[in-house]
Amino acid sequence: MKTDLQTCKMVIPQTVSLALSRLKERLQQNYERVYPGIPAFVQRVLDEEEINAWKLSDFPHLLLPDLVEVRLDRLNLHQVKTKEFETLMPPRVYPVSSLQPTSAFSLQCTQV
Repeated sequence: MKTDLQTCKMVIPQTVSLALSRLKERLQQNYERVYPGIPAFVQRVLDEEEINAWKLSDFPHLLLPDLVEVRLDRLNLHQVKTKEFETLMPPRVYPVSSLQPTSAFSLQCTQV
């Protein structure tokens, strides 16, 4: 039992670090498409928000995407609209006419 706990204490931080590293790479690629010409700035935002995510949680990969999105939204940078961008980041405000009640059973999972 003790060995299992020790193994978990070693494996979980490594797994979280790996997940965070992969996530940052994907976010960097996605945001470079959305904000072309400023890859160093996007990297800086990712690094700073990673620090904030670690301060808030032992699982920063769960918070990082939202922290980065909020930070970039606050900066009000010019975004390049592409088909991939619209799929990646749907608009936050939806017209009232498009909202229709759905039941939990009618929702379908989509692959991201």
